Amino acid sequence: MHLYHLVYFSKRKSITEDEFASILRTSRRNNDALGITGALFMSDEYFFQVLEGPRTALSSLFGLIMNDDRHEDVVLTLFDAVDRRTFGEWSMAELPSQDPKMQALFEYYASQADGPAELSGGAIWDMVEAMADAVMQQGTSQKLM
Repeated sequence: MHLYHLVYFSKRKSITEDEFASILRTSRRNNDALGITGALFMSDEYFFQVLEGPRTALSSLFGLIMNDDRHEDVVLTLFDAVDRRTFGEWSMAELPSQDPKMQALFEYYASQADGPAELSGGAIWDMVEAMADAVMQQGTSQKLM
């Protein structure tokens, strides 16, 4: 099976903490069945998500995301073949919006470009790596069982 990373940003509509928790629960259940892993970060204005898995599963899931009314201005920033998973133990890891490292990195890169669509590949990978570091530091509570 060939693995791919899919990374996107979208402007998020206003959602409650309960709605965000519901998104995570549903994602974890569905992603596990599809062989998809990843992580989701929600800033004050954007969703930033990394998904990894089989190409067809990612393409189908991204189609659903594009049509989800909780997202606006969805921008696919990366869709590449990879040798291994970065978030292999998480069906959907969550990075709280208060995560200081992610928030600072997100704000820094957002200020350097005209929105997430203008970020360079290097900036995207810096954010993915920061996301992976933050997920590893938060423990094992969201790992696949």
